Amino acid sequence: MLRLALRMLLRDARAGELRVLALGLVLAVGGVASVAFFADRVRQALTREAHQVLGADVLMTADHAWTPAFRDEIARRGLSRAESMTFVSMARAGNETLLAAVKAVSPGYPLRGKLRIAPGLNLPDADSDAVPPPGTVWLDERMMAALKVRRGDAIEVGRARFRVGAVLTLEPDRGVSFMNFAPRLMIRLEDLPATGLVQPGSRINYQLLAAGEREGIRQFEQWARARLARGERIDSLENARPEVRAGLDRAQSFLGLTAMLAVVLSAVAVALGTRRYTQRHLDGYAVMRCIGASQSQLFALFAWEFLLLAGTSMVMP
Repeated sequence: MLRLALRMLLRDARAGELRVLALGLVLAVGGVASVAFFADRVRQALTREAHQVLGADVLMTADHAWTPAFRDEIARRGLSRAESMTFVSMARAGNETLLAAVKAVSPGYPLRGKLRIAPGLNLPDADSDAVPPPGTVWLDERMMAALKVRRGDAIEVGRARFRVGAVLTLEPDRGVSFMNFAPRLMIRLEDLPATGLVQPGSRINYQLLAAGEREGIRQFEQWARARLARGERIDSLENARPEVRAGLDRAQSFLGLTAMLAVVLSAVAVALGTRRYTQRHLDGYAVMRCIGASQSQLFALFAWEFLLLAGTSMVMP
């Protein structure tokens, strides 16, 4: 049966009977494979971008200082760690004052993505692999213009005095909230005690960032979620901020529709090829039935021929 199916396949191929059907199968396999490959690459790129928007693989936020147990667990699992604190305070430069969103960060921040800084207003920016040096502050464009300062000038934050080191143009994990609409300044976490702004009752957000291998992050997230207390939460790709989650969902829906369209077009091509092939073989099918071939034998014969054709078409792309 297999040998006869192979002979029929070779005969129909030489006669051009299978040209349209084979082309339809090749287009089907190639189209679906190409869309799947493209969708996978786009999904990976979006995942990397989402990690950069979070600034880490896991972003933990609380309205109080995190206990040492979480830091110790991150270190025990061999994950990278960084910390930040954000709050609103007044900044002053000469006679100018401005309400600013202050962000104090530890070395290594951010764990995903890059900070971008410029040496002055309206100048090209570049990636930075470090945080502000001790005694230095980075201001965003709005704050730099509002306070009328330039690089090297002094500003006061609380009881401390800082030198303006650069213009902060991009933070990976800057979200959408009332605090984040305010002009921004960034200082080193070790410089924060000198400002005297951290007092009992201060409204401060404490962030703990972790990054590492996927399995280690997943296990740490499970461990941390089971120990969250009041005022603590964890953000990751699964429950990322609304603007991150919405973008990922829309992209995945679009890619799903694209893959579905490729499958439908491929199915139409195969159906048209099969219809033409069937019409040309009705007479031969009837003759074989008249000389004693059973329906099951004919079904097996043509099934083997189509399986051989499908295997050949899948190898061709």
